[in-house]
This record gives sequence, structure tokens and C-alpha cells, in this order.
Amino acid sequence: MLIQASILGAAADPKQWKFSCIKEDGSLDEEKYAAFMRFFAHNGANCTRELPFLTTDRNYLGDTKQRNFLPFKFKGGRYDLKLVNPVFFQNLKAMIKIANRHNLAFQYSMFDRSHSLRMPDSPWNLNHQDKRGYYTWDQYTNEYVNRILLTIHEAESELIQEGIICKMLFELENEPFDNGFTATAIETLKRILSSDFKKEQIEDGVFYLPMLAGKPIIEKINYQLIKNPLFEALKRAKRKAGLYPGEGEKDKSRYFTTIHQVDNLIINELIIALKHTRRFSISCDGEKPKPYASQWFDRLLPLFQAAKGLSRREQLLETWKIEHVYRGAIDGESQLGDAIDGILGISQAYHHVFNRLPENFGKFPEVIGKPLPEPLPILQQIKLLKDRVQLVKQQVEENRIIINQVKEIIRGKE
Repeated sequence: MLIQASILGAAADPKQWKFSCIKEDGSLDEEKYAAFMRFFAHNGANCTRELPFLTTDRNYLGDTKQRNFLPFKFKGGRYDLKLVNPVFFQNLKAMIKIANRHNLAFQYSMFDRSHSLRMPDSPWNLNHQDKRGYYTWDQYTNEYVNRILLTIHEAESELIQEGIICKMLFELENEPFDNGFTATAIETLKRILSSDFKKEQIEDGVFYLPMLAGKPIIEKINYQLIKNPLFEALKRAKRKAGLYPGEGEKDKSRYFTTIHQVDNLIINELIIALKHTRRFSISCDGEKPKPYASQWFDRLLPLFQAAKGLSRREQLLETWKIEHVYRGAIDGESQLGDAIDGILGISQAYHHVFNRLPENFGKFPEVIGKPLPEPLPILQQIKLLKDRVQLVKQQVEENRIIINQVKEIIRGKE
């Protein structure tokens, strides 16, 4: 089971949001981000997530709110998709490395707000190319995806040098309301799979649930799942592209139905869903303020108890994801009144029912920073010292010559 703690907006505008881990120059405040990752891992999380285009408001216009840490540079009041911003990719690489040092898998949402003009502050909707609507697969999208994958591979390579195996997860699209985005999602999927990643690492983002077209996720009569026509059409298209197996084959992909607000009604429906193959991402993203540890504990206890009562073959809880979203500061203060201890409640409920703690729980009392440079072998140190002495001797000799030349000039003038 993925226990995910996410700062949705770690790369937010530092002038507006106190939980931002971005400095004024747009670079990542690595110490602050590492402090968050340590806290989440120490309380049981094994995964974190970052959205690339999460903006701080819906009226993002003008140079005064330039977000120079997005994938594209902001110029003349608009994003220019021709101008890639290297700082964004440097920040992303640092985030991946810091999370993995704390044994947190890093999930990156390739596209956020991929639903037409509903989110006008997306860089794709505000740029010099006058693109409108959902993201189409073109040279700009292709360049963005390629650079993301290159950045991830660089992070993997650098982590290997530290003796750390990089755990990377992808969300293809966050809230894909627009059917037109399907083609871009499929092309992105193909590119990820061709870059040595596996289907098990890929999650296909889905609609806001539990209500879809006025119907609950789960029809309680005969325990049948509701099938929305658009939802199923998108799945069929992606099955053909390789994200999902064929009919009747074992589904190993991370296909989640997202729950954005967890209440008693939803928990009852999720208990029914334990016997179904559809996987669930249970998030508190839709709640304001976010739940405290005690609230998560009370909500999840009946779900975990129901799962324990099923056979291993029947219950699929271990394939689900439970996410605590946090938007506050590392000291627990927040403009939105969020609870920083929420992830602890998930761990406590899990331990109470299954009598085992999440693997990271209690193992990160301190922040893990950048690795210190390894000491050089003694013979190499001696060689460097000898080289240094030789350079000093050479500099002394050059200074002596200059001094003598100056003395000759002074004598000549006398």
C-alpha cells in the first residue's frame, strides 16, 4: 500500500505561500524540502508527489506574478513554450534525489489541469503560440516530455553513485476532463515505456470522484461498479496503447480511481470495493482544512478492519494509495489551517489493525542532506600536497624575479 504525503505546491510562489520550497530566485530551498521529506517518511510515508503546473490562483496574468520556476520561461506577460526554463528541471532533479534519500518514491504528474480552458492559468493556455484548450501532442509537448525523462534519468544516475536505487512513479494526467487529451496521454505513455520504465510505475489520472454524472462510484445493488461511457472510452483507447492489459488478463498497471474527500459514505463504498479489481487513490485534497491524524485514524479504521477480514486473494488494499495532502509550513502553521500530522494517523490505523508499522516509520529522526565527499586515498592526498608545494615554490620564484626587476628599475631612476 502506498502511503503518500504530498506538498501540492512545494514549487509555489514564495511571495504568496509560506509552505513554498522555492527561493526568490526560483531555485529549490533544498534544506526546507528535505525537512518536509524527513517528517513525512519518519511518520510512515513511502511516497510523495509533485504537480508541475499547480498555480497559486486562477488569475495568473502579468509580470508581477512571474513564476520563473515552471518548465517554460515567462516573458512579456505570457509563457513562451519555445523557451525552456533550466531552473525548473534542476529543481525537479533535486526533489527526486531528496525524496529518495528518505526512501520516498517520487511521483511526478506529467500533466496537470489537462482539461481545456477550465484552467486558464496553465502554461499551455497562456503562451506566445496562442494555443488554446487541452494539451496537444506537438513539438513543445514532445520537448517537455523528453526533458522530464532526461532529468529523471540524471537523478537516477546520481543516486546510484550514492548507493541509492531511485524509486520513480508517474501520473500521466491529473484530472483529465477533456477527451481530446487522450492522444497526448497515449504518446506520453509510449515515451515513458520506451525510456526503460515499467507499466507498474505509471498511474493514469482519472476524474474527480466519488460522484460522476450524479451517480456514486459504486452501485450497491449486486456490488456492481458504475461505468461511465467517457471513462470507459478513455480506458479502451489506452488499453490499445498498452497501458492496460487485454480483457481477461491480469491488470498490473497502476490504474486508480481518485477520491478527493473521505467521509463515512465513501468509506462504506470503499469497503464494498475491496473485492473489486479497480484500485483507489484516497486523498484529502478536496478537504479544507485537511484532516488531523485522529480524523484519518477514525476514518480508515473500519476500512482496514474490513480488509483484514477478507482473504489475501479477495482484498486488494495493498494495491491502493492513501494520500495526505499538506499545504502548510514545516512548523505546522498554515494559511489554510492544514494538519501536518495527518500522515501519522494513516500509519497508526494501519498498525492498529495489521499489527505492523509502515517500513519508514521512526527511521528518519534527522534530515538526510547531500552526501559528503569521500576522503581521498592517502597517496592521492600526498600527491596533491606535493603539487601544491610545487605551485607555491613556482609562485615564490616568479615573485622574486618581479621584485628584482622592480629593484633594477628603481636603481636606473636613481
